[in-house]
Amino acid sequence: MKNLLIVIGFIVVLGIIAIIAKKLKTFGKRKLPYCKRDLLSPAELNFFRVISQVIGDEYLITFKVRLADILAVCPGTKEHQTAQNKINCKHVDFLICNKKDRSVTNAVPKWYCELRRKAPMPGTASGDAVSTSTVRR
Repeated sequence: MKNLLIVIGFIVVLGIIAIIAKKLKTFGKRKLPYCKRDLLSPAELNFFRVISQVIGDEYLITFKVRLADILAVCPGTKEHQTAQNKINCKHVDFLICNKKDRSVTNAVPKWYCELRRKAPMPGTASGDAVSTSTVRR
């Protein structure tokens, strides 16, 4: 009787090991429902290159920054969560920061980039020149 229990226990353990091995074997092969996409559209990339040339090495340009990463809802604000939700899902296309202290000097909102998509891009053959007042405060 004791030997029978040992054999049954051994078979159960082997079955569990086989199930775990099968799960591990197929784990890495499962296709995820995601695909790679570009960080910037061609128009945004062109605009990024132009403002990079205009502002020079004194500033740092980052892109697609959430408003919640650069703004905070003031403590004690009524309907704090509502105000927080408004900035959680919005972003600026480009954020210009001082290289020395990383303070925000300017933000280029999405609507500006969309406006630039409809007009000729600065720095292109048909585009106009960008003045530094366009991107600096």
